Amino acid sequence: MSQKPEAAADYSLRILWSLARWIEDKKGAAELARIAAAADVRPEDFDGSTRWVSHEQLEKILALSRELAGSDDALVAAFEHRFKESFGPFRYMIWGVSQQKRNELAVKMSEKVATRLFMGPINRERERRGLAAFESFHRYLVEGVPYMLACDPLLVPSPPDWDQFDITTTGPWFYDDPAPLPSDVVAFIEAGAPPVYVGFGSMASDDAAEATRAIVAGAGAGGRRVLLSKGWAGLGDGSLPSSVMVVKDPMPHAKLFPRVAAVVHHGGAGTTAAAMRAGVAQVIVPHIVDQYYYAHRLELLGLAPKAIPVTKLNARRLASALDAARELPPRARMQAAARLREGDGLLRAVELIETRIGPRAGQIQADAAAALT
Repeated sequence: MSQKPEAAADYSLRILWSLARWIEDKKGAAELARIAAAADVRPEDFDGSTRWVSHEQLEKILALSRELAGSDDALVAAFEHRFKESFGPFRYMIWGVSQQKRNELAVKMSEKVATRLFMGPINRERERRGLAAFESFHRYLVEGVPYMLACDPLLVPSPPDWDQFDITTTGPWFYDDPAPLPSDVVAFIEAGAPPVYVGFGSMASDDAAEATRAIVAGAGAGGRRVLLSKGWAGLGDGSLPSSVMVVKDPMPHAKLFPRVAAVVHHGGAGTTAAAMRAGVAQVIVPHIVDQYYYAHRLELLGLAPKAIPVTKLNARRLASALDAARELPPRARMQAAARLREGDGLLRAVELIETRIGPRAGQIQADAAAALT
């Protein structure tokens, strides 16, 4: 049985299964026992079950293993030892790390990858222009640079460590598309009860046919009508009931969302903001990166039920989530809608740009011209 780690226990020894097998096979059981004892664990704790340990314990094991391996390359090879057998424990590697530590590791990993990819050519150009080099790509992006974050400050609250950077949350930037809704879409909406809109924007699908079946059955449960956006996933092919309409082209969300019963979407920043401003019930099916963050925040704020990751999407879960979305107290949705309708993130952004850049416009143009020579 797994157990929730204590505050200081962030890692599961499950992630070191292959390394332990390498020590045992190549160096002997006594060496594994020695390293385990030094970290205050037992050799059997490496068997693939969930034994939570602290950062210090993990670092001790890795340091002693590095000494035993003799080089970084040998240590890397140790993690590949008996790989096929280790797949069981390895498949839980991410699960075997606490959520907070998972986030920290993800940020550090993305920072290292981005720095290796981009900072070489950037620093060479900076050196050519007599500018100091940066060691971190993330710091290069934000240090000394004013940033505007185009999102709702309640949905995305500023974390404490932003105080060291020049970041202003303006609110979402809405573009009110003058284009009307297609006439056939209007006719479908007005032909019965407000439909459930389902659309995943630019997200692709590994199996569009299966996703379509799950959406039609789940969103259409209980006699609900469905307005399905084909999107980049290619949803909606095949024979569908008359209660489902498939739309191939984009539609202005500001005109569409107030007229539907609920919005099922991927949790992109723009779609999330548009659904919030419309005050409509939402179900989030996150596919990648920040979509999971928005889904989590919407749930915490009472604006949406627990999200359905796209890999978990099926008819039963979708039907249940739509029921849960409609049962949430509407007050939170109405307050969010009023806040976004009354705010003007785009106007605030323009004012900030004019305040910060306006007095320096001439110098900025001169610097830009010099940079091109």
